[in-house]
Amino acid sequence: MDLKIFRQMVDQCGPGITVCQDDLAAMFTYVGLEPASAMTKRMVTDALHKKCGESFSSGHQSVWKRCKLMLDEMIQHHVIEGEPLEPYFSILTCLRDANRIASPSSDIVGDWPAAIRYACDSRNVFNLPVGGEIQERGYRKSFEPAKAAKRFLAAGVAIDRIDGELRFTPESEARVVAEIERRVASMGGVSVARRIFKAISPNHYDTAMERYHIGRISSPSGEGVPLPPIGYLLQLAAKHFNGKKPLRNSTEDWTKLVQLATDYAAVLDVQTYGPVFFWGGHDAVVFFQMLREIAVHDALFCIPQMRASDVIDISKGIFDGIDFTAEQSGSWTINEVFAIIARILDRSRDIRGPLWIGVDDLGRELPDISSDRIANVMERVLSHPASGPNQRFSKPTDAQNAIAFGPGSLADDFFKYPLINDGKGGYLLLDRSMCAPAFLEALINAMKPSFASPRLYSAKLGLGVEQCLKKKFASKGIETPSGKYHVYGEDGDCDLVVETEQVIFFIEVKKKSLTPMARAGSDVFVILDLARSALKAQVQAGWHELRIRRRGHLNLVHGNDQVYQLNLAGRKIERIAVSLPDYGSFQDRNVLMGFLESNIGAQYSVSVSKYQNDFDELNELLNQFKEQENELRSMRGDQNFPFYNCWFLSLPQLLILLDDVSDAEAFKAAIWSTRGTTTGSLDFYREYSWMKNIKAKAAAELAVAGEERSGPN
Repeated sequence: MDLKIFRQMVDQCGPGITVCQDDLAAMFTYVGLEPASAMTKRMVTDALHKKCGESFSSGHQSVWKRCKLMLDEMIQHHVIEGEPLEPYFSILTCLRDANRIASPSSDIVGDWPAAIRYACDSRNVFNLPVGGEIQERGYRKSFEPAKAAKRFLAAGVAIDRIDGELRFTPESEARVVAEIERRVASMGGVSVARRIFKAISPNHYDTAMERYHIGRISSPSGEGVPLPPIGYLLQLAAKHFNGKKPLRNSTEDWTKLVQLATDYAAVLDVQTYGPVFFWGGHDAVVFFQMLREIAVHDALFCIPQMRASDVIDISKGIFDGIDFTAEQSGSWTINEVFAIIARILDRSRDIRGPLWIGVDDLGRELPDISSDRIANVMERVLSHPASGPNQRFSKPTDAQNAIAFGPGSLADDFFKYPLINDGKGGYLLLDRSMCAPAFLEALINAMKPSFASPRLYSAKLGLGVEQCLKKKFASKGIETPSGKYHVYGEDGDCDLVVETEQVIFFIEVKKKSLTPMARAGSDVFVILDLARSALKAQVQAGWHELRIRRRGHLNLVHGNDQVYQLNLAGRKIERIAVSLPDYGSFQDRNVLMGFLESNIGAQYSVSVSKYQNDFDELNELLNQFKEQENELRSMRGDQNFPFYNCWFLSLPQLLILLDDVSDAEAFKAAIWSTRGTTTGSLDFYREYSWMKNIKAKAAAELAVAGEERSGPN
């Protein structure tokens, strides 16, 4: 079935149910219902809807997908060529909705002409006006890419339109990307960054969290609009920070750049304009595509961020036990790095956007550290080479090809170091919040040579994250028992446990970062990164849950054979996977639940031999996952939501959660505040801030109401 044939079938349908002329009894007879005393048009359309679905004996999901693609294609013809939507659009939506049936993907077997006949009748029951324009708000995700494509086509940029999808040709995408880059370089990257942060700071900067709440802003009513790809433009701004003289930085130049970049992002079609649900009913193949779109969306519209005031605390925590005064590479100490980072972050505290920093300025402010040693730290630890960052980067998906550039090389390497070296003794901090994660990343990379092997260093980092968390919980008066256990011939190791009256939280830590290839949407790296972080930690926590449910308790052995008996005592279990850095939208709880559900029955095969061992390990992990979930589902009472007790958070996110916590019960209240809600932003920080503001407003209103009831003293 294609759009041309569909239109022809609609045109050949004839009058159908319209011959009944609004006579309900005749309509009932027409659809095969017995006339009754209580008859409504809704009953007629329900019968037609059922007949439409029953026209296919299999392949309903494939019918739904086919209809969706034809709807997209129809909207493209309407926007670009001016073709009318009705009556075809309404009929096609009826046909699509009648086949929104949860079923395995299979070949379509059925009667298309009959299904179209019933869909035509369903539309005609209420005499919808032929030729009426459908409102765009319900189909923004189809209309907006078509509008952007129309502008590109008018400018002579080739766009392929294949089976309802819009795609740049390789040549046309290269042309568009080159023009975006040219405009960024013409304005100068620093100027572009200043304009971006000036635009987003007033309404999107959260002072308490020290970050910008940007990214997905979905609208339940379909009022979403195409967003400028801020993350992508800032990556290019870092690459062209000096610009290409003569610089042109007018409002007109800026407006043209934003429109071009926004149209480019719209055609890539990873933005959501309304609520999207990532949990429930997706197989692994479908969810894979959703994960790729999440990654590319984040690369276009978001930026990695971290609360800058946490940088030193986290660094000291994960490197606890190392001599901070020892010489590293013969030219710096960790204490000196901490002092320099603290000074840079203090200077940038009230600045949103670019800040230039000179070695001489830092030398005057840090008299206990020589200028030579400050210069060593700035150049060797905290900054990119003088050649600049992102030299192989042009488009959001370039990092997918990083392996082709050689071992250790990246297309977008901006977030490896926080500072850009101008080669003249000056250093650029593009933005405090945006560059904060890179301070931690740079120090972690700089410390690698101090360890005898990568394995030892990796083990130290993992243990360091655990110890950092334990100390932070302890500072809030929360005990976090941990240790190894042996149950019925099986061994386990709990990283951290938090107990409340009603809930036991098993917390498992994975230090692994999201690779640049995964951030760029490479399917192999997306699944492997999530498997080695979220899935592996959830499986480990799952064994703890299963074993304590089997036996009723676990004896955790820690340190000098200290034993802590952890009793289930009828409590619920929550499982928290913790990463060292943020994973962006992948850490949304709905995304995690969808990822776990879609993988419960999955097995992976690869056609590229170099990934065979990686996917063999993944399949073994999935086998464990299935084994434990089969038994756990027979134990739990919440069969409808098997992964509702699962979380994937980062260390920086947990530190935000612990801000207002004074004991274990308060921790449970904090983490549960977003447990049953979602705004569709896929942003933990935004949703947690939103809930805090709602609760604060409600508390203030309650206090005012209480004062009014009590009256004057």
